[in-house]
Amino acid sequence: MNTEGIDSRDPESIMRYALSLGFDDAVVTVESVHRQQVKLAMNRVENVFDWDSLSTEIFLAYRKRIISLSIEGKGDVKKSLDITRKKVETIEPNEDYNGIADRSFKAIGEKKARDFDLVSEAYKALDLSAGFNCSGIVEGFVTNSETATSANAFFTDSNEFYRACMRLYTDVETSGQSVECSEKLDIERCVKEAREFAERAKSPRRAEAGTYEILYAPLAFSNMVDSALGFSSIYSVESGMSFLAGKAGKKVAVESFSLYDDATLPSINRRAFDDEGVKTGRHAVIEDGILKTYLYNTTYARKHNRESTGNAGIISPAPWCGDVREGKESVEDLIREMKKGIVITNTWYTRFQNYRTAEFSTMPRDCALLVENGEIKGSLKYLRVNDSLERMLGSIRAMSREREHIYWWETEVPVISPWALVDGVRITTSA
Repeated sequence: MNTEGIDSRDPESIMRYALSLGFDDAVVTVESVHRQQVKLAMNRVENVFDWDSLSTEIFLAYRKRIISLSIEGKGDVKKSLDITRKKVETIEPNEDYNGIADRSFKAIGEKKARDFDLVSEAYKALDLSAGFNCSGIVEGFVTNSETATSANAFFTDSNEFYRACMRLYTDVETSGQSVECSEKLDIERCVKEAREFAERAKSPRRAEAGTYEILYAPLAFSNMVDSALGFSSIYSVESGMSFLAGKAGKKVAVESFSLYDDATLPSINRRAFDDEGVKTGRHAVIEDGILKTYLYNTTYARKHNRESTGNAGIISPAPWCGDVREGKESVEDLIREMKKGIVITNTWYTRFQNYRTAEFSTMPRDCALLVENGEIKGSLKYLRVNDSLERMLGSIRAMSREREHIYWWETEVPVISPWALVDGVRITTSA
């Protein structure tokens, strides 16, 4: 084999060279991404960035020793593989490793073009936010990838996706935020929601500690759903990092709550195949309150005598896109049901103190509204949520018909989320 002729853009030639070095399994993905980001700050277009990036992800197995490499740009792939082969025997074997998917096929799709200009959308957002200070981002992504595996699978994936994150504010205590994610931006909806929250957030007063009904907007609730999806990975379960351990087939949420993982939905993670060539699909993680399945790749599926759910991550199975089944009520109906409650539109800095019990704290940001006997009585500041995700899923009273697609830096796995009314949430105050 002509080892000097490895094409850093050709996953098949990289995979073949890895096998020639004696590796048992190899999966190589070469991905190109075109990304444009328009940054808004203080009512002006601050910066416009365009990136074209190329990355090569390589998974290797040698006598149950597993290695993952990431090479940016046109790095020396051959040199990296040669060095890895020399050092691989110093790694401890992973006895749980059971190989990659035995899929031999070829699936080649059409590449997405890199043709969009988001500056006009950013200026539209500024026009719509008149009367408030406006900051945020508008982004677009075009991704094309090619994957080759040592099981003789070769497949491509392409995706195009957009998102906007808008914050409207008058001062540090009066603000509203909204996120828009889709194949075609609706910047008007995003700014309109942020404006509504900012208008309601005026003249906040200090929150009082206590136990409240909490109505989580999708931006806040999706953060919790993102965490639940992560806990459903069999890797998290076996690592002792999940409150869902030992609960397959058992009740883990109220009957009205159903959560699906679906890589076929139009999201930033839309994929036809997972990292090792298993076809993706829609899987019920929690359905009617019952934990239906953990998320598996091939090696964990073989260990547990299950079928892969198409969620490789070869080392760690991972979710693609959460889809929470809608409720039956409007947001207005949910507010009218509240006796002593708080509407939380956004949260930052969610931190888990105990992964096995899913205890966490999080900081509400932007608009938070006090509700008494079904009426909004004003806005609040300086509050913190202290709860358990396990308790929270079991205390959902109702969810809205309306849903939003959320993906931003506090919700790293995209989630299609309703509003959720949760009973018995403990609120403390912060300065």
